[in-house]
Amino acid sequence: MDVTLEDQDDDRPDVVRVYRDTAGEYRWRRSAPNGRILADSSEGYRHKDECERMARRVNGPPSERLLYDISGV
Repeated sequence: MDVTLEDQDDDRPDVVRVYRDTAGEYRWRRSAPNGRILADSSEGYRHKDECERMARRVNGPPSERLLYDISGV
């Protein structure tokens, strides 16, 4: 699911975002409404689909509706 931050619904309890790090690899980060980071990927992924799959696996099925792509790709 690819959406921009402008599409984000603030009523959601937390959000998982996929982004690119400075090395060009994909990572995910789960944050609370107050911006506090709850969890993040411990490694970078070469392919965005691998990163998204792991984010869903770690964060459980509800993360499918909370996944935002801010990688710019």
